[in-house]
Amino acid sequence: IPAEYGYFATYMICAVVMLFAIIVLCVGYPRYVFMPPNDRSISMMCQLMWSNARQTRKGFYLVGSTFCLLGALVVNVISAFTVDSGNVGNILSYVAAVLVLVGIVGWVYTGQDQSFLDVSKSSVGGAYNDERVEGYKKLVRVLPYAAFTIIWQCAYDQTDANFQSITQQCDLRLDTSDPDSKQIPGAMLGVFDPIVIVICIPILDSIVYPAYTKWAGKSPSQFGKSAVGLVVAIVGIFWAGIFEVIRRNAGALQDANGDPILDGGSSQPMNNISWAAAIPNYVFIALAECLINVTSYDLVYSSVPMSLKSMAQAVILFMSSMGSILTSVFTIMFSKSLPSDNLNEDHLENMFFTVGAVSVINFVFFIITMRKMNMGMSSSPELDHLGNEIMDEKVSVSSRQSVAATK
Repeated sequence: IPAEYGYFATYMICAVVMLFAIIVLCVGYPRYVFMPPNDRSISMMCQLMWSNARQTRKGFYLVGSTFCLLGALVVNVISAFTVDSGNVGNILSYVAAVLVLVGIVGWVYTGQDQSFLDVSKSSVGGAYNDERVEGYKKLVRVLPYAAFTIIWQCAYDQTDANFQSITQQCDLRLDTSDPDSKQIPGAMLGVFDPIVIVICIPILDSIVYPAYTKWAGKSPSQFGKSAVGLVVAIVGIFWAGIFEVIRRNAGALQDANGDPILDGGSSQPMNNISWAAAIPNYVFIALAECLINVTSYDLVYSSVPMSLKSMAQAVILFMSSMGSILTSVFTIMFSKSLPSDNLNEDHLENMFFTVGAVSVINFVFFIITMRKMNMGMSSSPELDHLGNEIMDEKVSVSSRQSVAATK
């Protein structure tokens, strides 16, 4: 979008796309399956958890770790308003990170065995309906999986800022022989994320997954998809660090007078490496997104009863904000490696390599915990007419399948 059009054109495009989405939503109205809302599901869950926390140690740990995650969100917001108050903002960010870590450990620990909730059943003297308690046990069971996606969300956040900064100091000129040539905006490479997703999801559903099913004799499990996605994300983060080293060593571009050729957006020197070389950074993350995010929504949605499906989705979305908190902490942690806005004078790769190393540790514990819980291991569950699993655990729903299509 040319600069002379300003932000009007940018917001207008978004508005038109949103309008189109609303129209599509309305057109599909007759095909939707409508379920009566359960207006007490959230309040009942809070009451049950609070009651259980006073009866069992694990219940106390669950409530405490949840408050840690919520507290991290509050502390991080406060830190954003104290960035000009010396080191106060930095300290608060570290506090938020510690709260997130405690919350992760608490969720993983308590979510592996949900039997502590049985004391709340009316059949054993508790105050809550047995069926409702069983539903909440299924919700608690997905908490470890959700907790392990936080570091993935941290990796995904790199596309919003750090990847763009790297791209802006690549050669963005349309005509590389002309120092004054028009440049593409560095932020434009962000479109490769949705483009890759739009391309890869049909390929995965129509080619890759069927090919795997034919080769292995069973359809890919949700655990397998998520594990592969985490590996792809790890490779992508490490590659981003390697690419930053390559980009910095490529040397700054200079005009005929020996002056650096600057990026029009950041006014930082561009290096002698094409912007196209930065595309794989986005491709790795987008492919991981297809494998992790789609599977996450599928797994948590199919693992809980109808009354808790929206809450289960909210848990996964909440993990995104926790990942953003860790992203800010990593940025502060490596501020000494980023002394200026010019990446040629910085060592941004140190942060990528550290995030990658933490992701490897997260992956190891993810494998161990999910195998122990047998979470997402099945390949061919039996489903009812609403797409819910009839047996213990639903594992594989096409990422493009609509509940309405089964009606």
